[in-house]
Amino acid sequence: MTIRLTLFCLAFAPMIAAAESANLYSLQTTDPKETRTVAATLAPDGKFVVGESNLPVTDLVSLRIPKVPLPALPAEAHIVLANGDRIAGELLGGDGLTIRLGALFDAAGKTVELPLPLSAVAAIWFVAPPQDSPLDAVKYPWIDTSKKQDTLKLRNGDILRGTLERFSPASGPIRFKPAGEAAAKPFDLNTIAAIAFDPSLSRVKTPAGQHYRIVTKSGSRLTLASASFDGTTFTGATSTGAKFTMPQSDLVALDSVGGKVAMLADRKPKSQKIEPYGSVSWPLAPNRSVREAAMRLTTVHGDETFDRGLGMHSKTTVTYDLAGTYRTFRSTVGLDSQSGRKGAVDVRILLDGKEQIIAGLKGLTADNAVEIRLDIAGAKELTLIVDFGPGGDVQDDVNWADAKLVQ
Repeated sequence: MTIRLTLFCLAFAPMIAAAESANLYSLQTTDPKETRTVAATLAPDGKFVVGESNLPVTDLVSLRIPKVPLPALPAEAHIVLANGDRIAGELLGGDGLTIRLGALFDAAGKTVELPLPLSAVAAIWFVAPPQDSPLDAVKYPWIDTSKKQDTLKLRNGDILRGTLERFSPASGPIRFKPAGEAAAKPFDLNTIAAIAFDPSLSRVKTPAGQHYRIVTKSGSRLTLASASFDGTTFTGATSTGAKFTMPQSDLVALDSVGGKVAMLADRKPKSQKIEPYGSVSWPLAPNRSVREAAMRLTTVHGDETFDRGLGMHSKTTVTYDLAGTYRTFRSTVGLDSQSGRKGAVDVRILLDGKEQIIAGLKGLTADNAVEIRLDIAGAKELTLIVDFGPGGDVQDDVNWADAKLVQ
């Protein structure tokens, strides 16, 4: 995977360099018709400058490096936070309450020190996790969520459950007390594949109001309470309060969340109906594919990995209450480029019960996802339907990536 990421960066180096030299982004705002490539800066006081003019930061929907695919999630050593954020990097130390991460935000090996409260961490991987690992740490098959305990996954394959009594890597081995034993034992980090922390103690509070999610070149995903950038340096504060700076050139994408932008995965459907083709039922999957994996789509930019959206399988009908308060529904929809290669579906979108005609949705395949920007002004209900295709429900794994409602 490291080789693949390196090749990815080399292949796109001229394209990325050209975009960075002019500090250019593909910009989307709350204006339903606007997408443009511009130079932009965001000051700490919220002053958002686009080209030669100011734009209210509340009108920002997203920024992307033009024509560059969203990279895969971190595959090597990384940390998984309780809110699903993933940060590539290596553990530098800790004091029992906080860990210090050498966060990797690009593919060049340079790291940024990032402090994180231990209470926000769901798991730490010291090696590459198995490819079939669930996205949620609480669903790892090697932990027992019925008990309030920490879990060590050793590199020799052994699994130990109990209590992590000391976590200060800089001062020597960690100390772990296995369940049923009288005393804690030392474990060197080089013997550990992963640590999963007691899920009942791991939590991250979502920032109030408008906040941001970013994707970096290393595949790291972070939720930020605040962000600013000046053309050279990007500064952020995580949802846990940790502040950091990184080269702005490491940023691939920034999305605004809250305020005028509501992610569909964060909303409870008004109704949903699942009609299995056979005996297997596929429930709606927020922020993942229906197979509990990252959402991957083949778009005009290449193979992209999305971490926000809805996973659906045929046949599923789901309806959301809009209350007439939104202007636009935006998403990129397609069959998953990994698990949906042989699928074919009919996708339909209804507003207040009336079907909307959008090219490419009927007979949808995994070859090319469809970008949707639908005017929903005044609409009361939005209904999304993934219907059976000619192959029944075989590999009909559909991702509504970055599905959002914009005021």
